[in-house]
Amino acid sequence: MLHCCIEPMQELRDFLEKVLSVKSKLKEVYYLTTNASVKSDTKRMVAGIIGIQRSIEDLLKLRATTGLARKVLKDRKAVLSLKKWSSGLPKRTKDYIDKKKKMKPEHLERYSESLQKYIDSIGEELATWTVDIEILSDLPKPPKEK
Repeated sequence: MLHCCIEPMQELRDFLEKVLSVKSKLKEVYYLTTNASVKSDTKRMVAGIIGIQRSIEDLLKLRATTGLARKVLKDRKAVLSLKKWSSGLPKRTKDYIDKKKKMKPEHLERYSESLQKYIDSIGEELATWTVDIEILSDLPKPPKEK
């Protein structure tokens, strides 16, 4: 039973660790590339990753302070989404970096757009979790019956 309560928090921390790793790799691509369009695309991806990082940090703070956040983050959908992103984001980033090494910059655009959309979708989903938790915690509690 204790494992059930620890798992969502650990999933969130594991995902944060992977996000930080992806950010580092994308920054490396940004600093090592000379092509302006690849540099621009990579800069947008790094900005998206930083947004994801901040969202995760906000969720971790909310989880530490409110019981409602713990309940929301224990939801099976949230845990499965975190697991999916924990494997998908590093894999897609690695694929993008591999393609960058093998392809000309003009052919790389399709892959950078795909990765950017994926990053944006993760960021949007995490932002909705935070907003949902904040909205639900601001709702007044129903009066207790005697």
